[in-house]
Amino acid sequence: MYPTFTIALTIEEFSPRAIYISGKASSTAGLTAAVVKDEESFEFVIEAGTLMLADNGVCCIDEFDNMDQKDQVAIHEAMEQQAISITKTGVKATLNARASILAAANPVGGRYDRSKPLKYNVQMSAPIMSRFDLFFVLVDECNEATDYAIARRILDNHQAINEHVPRATPYKIDDIKKYIAFARCFKPKVVPLQVFRGDGTDGPMWSVEELLKQY
Repeated sequence: MYPTFTIALTIEEFSPRAIYISGKASSTAGLTAAVVKDEESFEFVIEAGTLMLADNGVCCIDEFDNMDQKDQVAIHEAMEQQAISITKTGVKATLNARASILAAANPVGGRYDRSKPLKYNVQMSAPIMSRFDLFFVLVDECNEATDYAIARRILDNHQAINEHVPRATPYKIDDIKKYIAFARCFKPKVVPLQVFRGDGTDGPMWSVEELLKQY
């Protein structure tokens, strides 16, 4: 089983604004917003939830499969409209929740069944699945050499054998942060010549009918 907790925390480190939560311990009010009475003014005010606090950032939700169905439904609007509407105790407002959602979930039974489609391996409703753009399936394959290398690395880290050896990485974290910030702001434009060309080269162009036949 892959450490979804570690993956979510790593994304949190890369993003300039990111919030990590556990789906098992979350609630509808904690995810979206709650209306509470101010202790000083005795007026009802809005208390921001996780999605509001992660506005223009990333919301990392671990153990998404352990969330109640009603809590999953609560984030439908935020994922589709990038906003949260709240109407409680005389307070009515629409609040920004422009957050990218990274959800990590374990398969049903603890192991991914390759003989079944994705929807039968995760405990998510069809509406909530349709709101995600990408799905990445991480499968723990049984391989003696790979398992030994992973175990050896874990033991070395705990025993601090390689503590004096700097870990070589192709990119620095600051460089990755800059690239992500640029990618979020970049808006590419595809001209018709690139749309109808077969493979992006200088070869013959396809008509609309020929292009549709490819699909």
